[in-house]
Amino acid sequence: MVVFEDLPPGTYRIQLRSDLFVRRERMVELGAQNIWYPIVLAIDMPIDPLPLGNLRGHVDSANVNNLWVKLVSMFDDTCLHSKTDADGNFHFRGMPPGRYLLLVYSDTKLLHQREIDVGYFDKNVLTITP
Repeated sequence: MVVFEDLPPGTYRIQLRSDLFVRRERMVELGAQNIWYPIVLAIDMPIDPLPLGNLRGHVDSANVNNLWVKLVSMFDDTCLHSKTDADGNFHFRGMPPGRYLLLVYSDTKLLHQREIDVGYFDKNVLTITP
């Protein structure tokens, strides 16, 4: 049993996950008067694949070759690394959608950081100007 305490009123998506799959999902609307809301998420339900996100970007700065780009999830322990190519381009594939902290740095210095949202099938190219 899992108990979520002190949640403000609103709509919540509850998911039972296993690695790259969502086993079961339920939307729950909590009002100010809800004290107890039991939810049954049966593990033996059919498995639905969890779509993964992609992020492409470009660092617009002098000397962009081999800069480090790091994504740190705001919600779990996902941490991804990449390096820019000679033109400052980078690409992350197959990452869980969500909110991330994006860091761009050289071997010795943090050049840029900001929060970003990655969707399931993002096609946008992110431009970063440190």
